[in-house]
Amino acid sequence: MILRPTIKRGMIYFFSILAFIISMLATSAGLRAADVVNYDFVKKAPEAKWYRVISSAGELPWNGADNDSRGFARHLTNAVLEDGKTYPLVLQTHPEWKNNGNIIGVFSGIKVPAGATFKASVGFIKGATQTDGVKFYVSVVNLSGGGTVLLSEQAALSDGHLDQISVDLSPYAGKTVDFMLTVSAAGRAAQDWAVWATAAIYTQLSPELVSQAGNIAKAKVTATTVTQSKPSGGI
Repeated sequence: MILRPTIKRGMIYFFSILAFIISMLATSAGLRAADVVNYDFVKKAPEAKWYRVISSAGELPWNGADNDSRGFARHLTNAVLEDGKTYPLVLQTHPEWKNNGNIIGVFSGIKVPAGATFKASVGFIKGATQTDGVKFYVSVVNLSGGGTVLLSEQAALSDGHLDQISVDLSPYAGKTVDFMLTVSAAGRAAQDWAVWATAAIYTQLSPELVSQAGNIAKAKVTATTVTQSKPSGGI
């Protein structure tokens, strides 16, 4: 009799790849913790309220026309940015077309987990040669009432690379807050094609948990291989 194993190579391949990816996360640069997205401001942008000034008269529509002189916020897909790379989804936020004009997005009711960090990559759409730069601001509405608390201010030029923002959110751990993402024209508003390539609240999966997840995936590979390799009989 010739035993014909019924190995399901597809399942083994899937779990092998999963184990490899998780193991790489665990071992890369000496067991670094892995960032996990808790809240994605780029994806959630249609749910935010957009303004040129914070008032009912200053409210802007989501996905505004790119010739709206009041400013506009919208998604762009497969966008080529100033660094020459193509990004599948970015948030474009063009300030009002006047000197030192603004555009403001208010993201309400976000619960901040423990150990969270706000991180963003910001810059311009490729070809914004006439801009004299913008400023990106990240703020939260003051929980005790009265104004906002500025968390980060990042000046940006169209200089061929994206700028990075990183803010420790530990003072707000466990609290529900409103975030404000603002872009201000640093002088003129000409070709202020400002974008948030990424903007999110991240928490970290500890190296120990990443390693445990990798071990679980490896165990699944072994179990699947053993189970699916048992002979089914036949000639």
